[in-house]
Amino acid sequence: MSDLFIHTKAGVDIEEAKNMQLNNFHLNVQETKPVVYILNSSAIYFNKFEFNKNTQLLLDIQGNRTKNIVLKNTSLQNAVQQLKAGFGASENANQLN
Repeated sequence: MSDLFIHTKAGVDIEEAKNMQLNNFHLNVQETKPVVYILNSSAIYFNKFEFNKNTQLLLDIQGNRTKNIVLKNTSLQNAVQQLKAGFGASENANQLN
């Protein structure tokens, strides 16, 4: 998917997904903890991802099948915390910028 602009109260929830590509993705959310929740998903690719300033938590990844979450061409300065991993997910299995 390309050239997306989403404005919502809560963030995006990605579960049991594979081979997903989001290019030029703008996400404006009211609740920024987390902006993106990912559960048991792999090969999720964000290119040019823009999100709120002062975001509390950008990515919350969960599940032992979550891997290969990639952020490219994305400024991470707006996130207080970039990544939180749990329930078997590994921070090392993902690539942030």
